[in-house]
Amino acid sequence: MTRSAIIKDGRVANIIIGETAQSIPCGANVQIGWMYGNGSFTEPPVNLENRKEQAIKRVDDLAERARSQYITPGDGQAMVYLEKADEALAYQSATNPVDADYPFLLAESAALEIDISEFAALVIQNRNIWKPAAAEIEATRAAAKAAIRSAPDQSAIDTILNSLNWPTPQ
Repeated sequence: MTRSAIIKDGRVANIIIGETAQSIPCGANVQIGWMYGNGSFTEPPVNLENRKEQAIKRVDDLAERARSQYITPGDGQAMVYLEKADEALAYQSATNPVDADYPFLLAESAALEIDISEFAALVIQNRNIWKPAAAEIEATRAAAKAAIRSAPDQSAIDTILNSLNWPTPQ
């Protein structure tokens, strides 16, 4: 059977199997929305700005995936990590720390059944691993988004997305 296109206002409005007086035979690659003129079918022009926005969203999603290799994802969890790191730094800086002044450290060290000073050191150790990785992820994310915004076409966007190199835990 022949595959045919129904054309309305210079665009493919429908694809049918068979032929009618109003249809034009077309190849298997022709899709609804394609343009028809001068006896040939062409893909509609790409809305590059929409493609750029989609690619930027993809970069943000990939950055979040890279971050989740180091930390639990989520805004609230990120705030908890910041609080714990602040408490750990303050705890280690204090001359005579009072455990009750560090509620995040106290609660989690008790749950893990380890000494609060050991837990503070562990939090700082993890922060020291996370911080350079986070900076590298952010640099990669920002550079990719800037490159996508100035990309001249979809091929350049695809090249940018395919060349992203996110850090991974060692």
